[in-house]
Amino acid sequence: MLDIVEENMTTEEIFYQKHLNRVSRSFAFCIARLKAPLRKQIGLSYLICRLLDTVEDSPWSSPRNQELAYLEFDRFMFEAPSLIEVQNWAELIPKTGNDGEEKLLAEADSIFSNFHSLPEVIRQVIRPAVLSMSAGMRYFSKQNSRRGSLRLRSVQKVNQYCFFVAGVVGEILTKLVSVQAADLGLRSSEMKRLSLEDGYHFGLFLQKVNLLKDQIVDEQEGRYLVPNRAHVLRSLKKDAHRALQYLLGIPSQLKEFKMFCAWSLFLGLASLPQIEKAYNENEDWQQVYKNLKIPREQAMELYSTLEESIENNSQVVETFNEMISEIWPPGKSALELKSTAESPEEDREQDIVASLYQGALSRSQLNNLMFTCEI
Repeated sequence: MLDIVEENMTTEEIFYQKHLNRVSRSFAFCIARLKAPLRKQIGLSYLICRLLDTVEDSPWSSPRNQELAYLEFDRFMFEAPSLIEVQNWAELIPKTGNDGEEKLLAEADSIFSNFHSLPEVIRQVIRPAVLSMSAGMRYFSKQNSRRGSLRLRSVQKVNQYCFFVAGVVGEILTKLVSVQAADLGLRSSEMKRLSLEDGYHFGLFLQKVNLLKDQIVDEQEGRYLVPNRAHVLRSLKKDAHRALQYLLGIPSQLKEFKMFCAWSLFLGLASLPQIEKAYNENEDWQQVYKNLKIPREQAMELYSTLEESIENNSQVVETFNEMISEIWPPGKSALELKSTAESPEEDREQDIVASLYQGALSRSQLNNLMFTCEI
């Protein structure tokens, strides 16, 4: 896809878009098509999360320095940092060799400054979710530093990891769009189908697709995030269906946001057969990686299909069912795995993980998302 900058974008939105084009082409494509102010708010939120992601994924030789980087990031979310403070923070972070990430770090002072210029109601939407993400990443980073590598040993652990690194994005999106709905005069009855829990499943779905896609590279870098490909793939089925419910719950008055979510969900669905085919047919990891992305023509055809049908939920469901039957043929039943906590020590660990979260979900909802799963 070509770099995307729309004529009607503000200076800030062009700044975000250029960074999005470097670090996430698929999200850049659909964020550009949102209306103001969501385009600015979601673009900025994504880049803040991407800065945090760089803290998590960089090749740290000093766990203490990584911990300091997390703590400074958290402070920046409460207090607008000076230019020199952000520069000192960025210098702590080891080089990744990723040009997009390094350019984003180099201009991180503008990201934090723009965050603190947002209305307080918007900052109060973004901050708790981002701090939850930071706390979850710190927790898993500590497991990494203790054991020499990060290894998720069950689908439940995959759910916990994905909850923090991506699920909280679903909460940001849901709350931002709820503020926008109020500004548009939408009644609460028109928003009641937009479930926060479904938003988390939407995030889990997208992140698990990424884990399956990036397994080889992650493991080369000491992150063993896929304990069993077949189990992770099967656990995605429930996430996909709940992500669809999230999509269907978006009111028609928020068409651009609905298209944003549809593009992410359906691109993930389209990618899964391609990803599994690449892993099943190639032993050479470089050859696998070359064959992971769906062809541009197929992606654009999918986008056109969604654009034509986005206001007709029946057509959206029909397209979803066609695509999902290619991944999970009818007739395969799911096995529900209950909570793995069978001892006081495991109960305490679940309490610790749940305490890292600072958002609006209840403990019962956290249990459903992080401590049980279906494969």
